[in-house]
Amino acid sequence: MIEALMFWNEPNNKSHWAFEADPDWQIFAHMIKNAAQAVAAENPHVLRVLGGISPIDPMFIANMRDQGVLEYLDVVAVHAFPLDWKYWTIHE
Repeated sequence: MIEALMFWNEPNNKSHWAFEADPDWQIFAHMIKNAAQAVAAENPHVLRVLGGISPIDPMFIANMRDQGVLEYLDVVAVHAFPLDWKYWTIHE
């Protein structure tokens, strides 16, 4: 039995999303809202989860909130890495 469905993985990570093609995550937000609606229509009991963010970025979550994405989700996953060790250092 499927209890939850996660949409994407590390959407705010350069290795998992093309920032240059979608700098404000508008394409991503539209995709997640459509996917979440489709899952809810099929089975409203399945938890809808935003893929674990990495690095931890409250501005990304605020962006998703402002674009209405969080209204379609039950859970926001967070990876416990404070930084994206591949691209940013602690001094940035």
